[in-house]
Amino acid sequence: MILETARLALRTLRGNLFRTVLTMVSVTIGAFSIVVMLSLAESGQRTLSAAIEQIGGMKMILWIPSEGRTTTAREKALYDKGLTDIDLDSLRSVPRLAQVGSEATYGSEEVWAQADNRKKADIVGVGDGVLEILNWDVSTGRLITREDGEQRLRGAVVTTPLVESLFPGQSPEAVVGQTIFVGRKPYAILGVLEKRDMMGIHFGFS
Repeated sequence: MILETARLALRTLRGNLFRTVLTMVSVTIGAFSIVVMLSLAESGQRTLSAAIEQIGGMKMILWIPSEGRTTTAREKALYDKGLTDIDLDSLRSVPRLAQVGSEATYGSEEVWAQADNRKKADIVGVGDGVLEILNWDVSTGRLITREDGEQRLRGAVVTTPLVESLFPGQSPEAVVGQTIFVGRKPYAILGVLEKRDMMGIHFGFS
């Protein structure tokens, strides 16, 4: 019975060879497409996970004030004051809180080392710990420390693309210690951040 069924099936396939080939090709293409789409989806998920992990993975970040909400006069007064060192020290005492840092964004400014070569860059004021929380280390030099803030040191840590724009032909190691101007104010370059490919996602600043 089984052999007879197999012979009948083969005769049917040979009798409709063109339709058989088309069916086999369609099934093959369909299966191949599903495998390719699943592989692309998995690869995209891995890439996105790697990008998120590159900035430190799971983080709780609080923006004050939150965007898209009208603030009251009292809230504006508090926001203008900002978080104090006492506030940050209180947060550091919270159980199971790994690290605390604070930052303030100042928008885009002209940055230059030579007057005839000015570039726009995002200016971010950071306390110690912010770049560590973002898991963003320097390729050369050092990060900003709490002592820098206490001494009111005019120091800056800059990204690799900005260094390449402001100091063409110079290595990151060579620019550490040199002076850049943010607007009209001079800052010493303390370090150069390692280069990152964030797929166009800047996570707040570039």
